[in-house]
Amino acid sequence: MNPEIADLTVTTWGISKTWGIPGLQCGYTATTNKKIMDDIKKCSGEVYHGVTTMGRAAARAVLDEHSEYWIRGIMKQLNKTRGIATKRFTEMGCLVPELQGTYLMLPRFNVNMSRDELFKFILEKAKVGLQSGTDFGPSGAMHLRMTIATSEVILNEALDRIEKALNTIK
Repeated sequence: MNPEIADLTVTTWGISKTWGIPGLQCGYTATTNKKIMDDIKKCSGEVYHGVTTMGRAAARAVLDEHSEYWIRGIMKQLNKTRGIATKRFTEMGCLVPELQGTYLMLPRFNVNMSRDELFKFILEKAKVGLQSGTDFGPSGAMHLRMTIATSEVILNEALDRIEKALNTIK
């Protein structure tokens, strides 16, 4: 790696996000630049609220060299649920951007209603809470954000509800 780039690089990891264990509020930061790290430490005092005992125990376990099986299992499950959600949303007439490094889908719905109407419709008719794509910028209009980090049963139930609701307006 270019030493100049390395000197400007800061990498952060969240234990919850990386290992699929929600709620730990535990992570770590790495950089080779001592000044940047010192500045991060100064700033983090304002937002740092401590890590729970559970968070520390989980971090120690997942950072162990023997935790590779856990990551393989999570990746296998996420690949499976990504395939299910991509297929189902495509069959519903949605444009489905390819996921890259996330477990959050952002399908674009092809319906004759405003984004606010769509969001409310899915929530009220399908009883599925999604996040508006416009929370991520104006190009997110008609996109709704949905996690696929769940079981196949729960994912299929949510997709069945969304599909049934959409079928009432087609």
